[in-house]
Amino acid sequence: MVDLAAALTIGVCAHNEERNIADLLTNITTQNVSSNFEVLLVCSGCIDKTVEIAQAFAEKDPRVKVIVETKRLGKPSAINRILANAQGSAIFFVSADTLPHKECFSRLLARLASSGKVGLVCGKPVPLNKRNSQIDKMTHLLWEFHDRVFSELSLAGQAKHASEVFLIRKDAAVPLPLDTVNDDAYLAVMAKKAGWIVDYERTAVVFMVGPQNLRDYLIQRRRIIFGHFQLKKNTGENTQYFLFLLFSQPKRAFRLAGWLAAKGPFRALPIFLFVEASLTFLAIFENASGRSHVLWKTLPSTKKLN
Repeated sequence: MVDLAAALTIGVCAHNEERNIADLLTNITTQNVSSNFEVLLVCSGCIDKTVEIAQAFAEKDPRVKVIVETKRLGKPSAINRILANAQGSAIFFVSADTLPHKECFSRLLARLASSGKVGLVCGKPVPLNKRNSQIDKMTHLLWEFHDRVFSELSLAGQAKHASEVFLIRKDAAVPLPLDTVNDDAYLAVMAKKAGWIVDYERTAVVFMVGPQNLRDYLIQRRRIIFGHFQLKKNTGENTQYFLFLLFSQPKRAFRLAGWLAAKGPFRALPIFLFVEASLTFLAIFENASGRSHVLWKTLPSTKKLN
C-alpha cells in the first residue's frame, strides 16, 4: 500500500514550453494531493523563455526544482534525471503541454494506493480540439478509441500502456534507453513484465490539444507508431497498439474495430484508417533501417491550450 501522506514526486520534461509552463506549474502545485511533494522540472535544450519562467516560479515555491540541460538530449534523458533525483516513493509524470483536472492526481493516487500490486496507473487524456475539421474529428476519434482500448484491457488485467499523465511507484520504474520514443509505454511494459499491475483511471482527466492540421497529425502519429514497433523490437513485448492486439487477441480486436466503425464520423473514419495503415508500413521500414525519432519536432498546433 502507498501511504497517502508519504513524499511524492511530480516529474515534468519540457522543451520550449514558454506558452504553458507557468500555467502547468500553477496547476500541479495546487493539485489535491499531499502537501509533502516535490516538483522536478527538466528543461531540455530550451531556446525560448521556459527556463526563465520556471526559475522565477521556483524562487517563489521551494517545492519546485528546475534542472537545466543546455543541450537537448531527448525525453528519455530527462526522465532518467527525474528517476535518479526523485525523493518520492511514487512519481507523477505529466506532459509539459497539458493541464490536469484539479482531481487528476488524487484519483491516480487513490487507484495506486488501492493495491500493493498496482505499479502504474495512467489517466485519461481529453483533447480540447473543437470538431470543426476532419483532423479535429480524427483526433477525438483516436483518443476515444484509446479510452475504449485502455478500459477493456484494464478490466481484463492486461493493460500495459500509459498516457500524458501517469503515476508510477519508484520501485516499478526503470531507466530508459536513450533512444526510446514512447517513454510512457516503455515504463508501462517494463512494469508489467516485472509483475506489476498496470491500471487505467479514466476519471483522472488531463486536458491536451491534439494536432490541428494534417502536417502535425502525420508527424505525431508517425513518431508514436514508430515507437510501438521500436518497443516491440527492443523488448520482445507487444504494446497496446491495435495491430499487435489484432494478432494476439483477434476476437477482442474485431470487437473493438466494430465499436470504432460504429463510433467514427462517416467522413473522418476512412481517412483515419488510411493514415494509420500507411504510417504502420512506414514505421516497419524505419525501424528496419535504423531511423531515430527521439528528438522530435515541436508541433505548434498542439501548444494552444488556452
